[in-house]
Amino acid sequence: MVMASDLTHWQRRLEKHFEELLSRRRREDRPVFGLEHGLDETERRQLIDCVQVHIKQQRPCWDHRLVWVVYASEFGYMYAGDEYWQTFETQTPGWEQHGDRYWIRRCFQDFHKRYAGAKPTGPWARHFSIICWPITHAILPRDLQRQLARILYDLRYALSSEVLASPRRLGDLIAARSWNASSRFQQLAEQPLFLGQIATALLLQGNGTGATLIHPTTLSRISADVDRERRARAWLRGARESAQRRVRFHNIRGQEIGHGRGEDAVEKVDATTTLGIEPRLVLRPVGPNRWE
Repeated sequence: MVMASDLTHWQRRLEKHFEELLSRRRREDRPVFGLEHGLDETERRQLIDCVQVHIKQQRPCWDHRLVWVVYASEFGYMYAGDEYWQTFETQTPGWEQHGDRYWIRRCFQDFHKRYAGAKPTGPWARHFSIICWPITHAILPRDLQRQLARILYDLRYALSSEVLASPRRLGDLIAARSWNASSRFQQLAEQPLFLGQIATALLLQGNGTGATLIHPTTLSRISADVDRERRARAWLRGARESAQRRVRFHNIRGQEIGHGRGEDAVEKVDATTTLGIEPRLVLRPVGPNRWE
């Protein structure tokens, strides 16, 4: 039988993890998300099992509030536009007898105060004042990943180094392009700073910047889930290559200006010119069975 002490173990581990994450985020002035718990797949399953055994027998305990933030965020990540609480209750036997949605919101509000957790904003958050917390802390639920990958691909030529240096600016750009996205995605776009933080991390993953925006384990998880869908993988790869090319272009140009003139400078200019090329290929029919 799983005892409450197991949840105490998870609570203490999560406290240590989020305190360390907060110390880094304070310097960067960026929010912390519940999905950034740093647990691998096996550990996530163990935590979920402990919560589900506990709630079958008794009410949730305030001393385990971080565990519940992570648990609710995990359901937010799996959320696909259906009724969140219906899925939550179905997969959490005992919740209807012992649980309380308002209590979950208090857990997230405490997380916001203690660990600079992300605070939902916008019309959707005001209207859905409880569910907005776990959905926001899921960062990028699976059903929205394909849409973001497509929009980033469509915007790839607009991803300048200036835009990539400002998550808020990138978020505004994505929000403006999301007019034909699902209502769920448009709800995410009501928080352009969060959206830009997510998008920047995905675009710059692997160059050292992405890991400072989203916890590396969480970023790798989201990226791997995007990669499982062939079209989404191709879109994100195309957008990422364009973004990272722009960053390299910007860095080399800065070095050229800083090092002065001469043969080295000429080589750097040639390099930036090469990196700056954005070829566009057009396929057109020139006969019944021929294309050019």
